[in-house]
Amino acid sequence: MTTITEAATTAALPAPVFLNEEGAAARLVLRPKTLRNWRAAGIDGPPYLKLGSAVRYNIQALDAWAMSKAV
Repeated sequence: MTTITEAATTAALPAPVFLNEEGAAARLVLRPKTLRNWRAAGIDGPPYLKLGSAVRYNIQALDAWAMSKAV
């Protein structure tokens, strides 16, 4: 059973949005293969989650990583 406080806290937090490899590559204007190569080589690419065999990118983390590369 959910209490009113738990329900209010849960409702106030936005659900994280995840992109698959193709979506993340499109957002960064890269090819999906580039992201795969960076992961395989251990290059400082965007942070990702490995959920079983699926790779997912948190959209906020992806944007933050991209902005950290500004010169």
